[in-house]
Amino acid sequence: MLQIRRQQLDTLTTAMRHKANLQLVEYARKRFPTVFEKIDEPAAYKLVDHVRTTAERYGIEREDNVATFLDFTVMYGEEFHKARWATDVLSSEAIHAPDKMALLEERARQTGVTL
Repeated sequence: MLQIRRQQLDTLTTAMRHKANLQLVEYARKRFPTVFEKIDEPAAYKLVDHVRTTAERYGIEREDNVATFLDFTVMYGEEFHKARWATDVLSSEAIHAPDKMALLEERARQTGVTL
């Protein structure tokens, strides 16, 4: 029987997160070129990792949802998740993570912002 030890699983998880963060940096550079042209690679990676960690606190882990969380972070600032229009949705345990992001997108759309 094949057994995966905790250390092996942790190594795999770290490698997968690193790859996902690199892809998210690439996404951010394409999505917001004027913002990210001024940010070097280590700083962009650090921002993306911070965004991912913050999103995870709200149960947001699916990659497309993390990308949307990043969109909001770039557009509204690193503390957007604490804003009144976002915090009630994000902190709700009754709302599934993809639905949280859909609700936030709808709230943004109502102000004329399309993601």
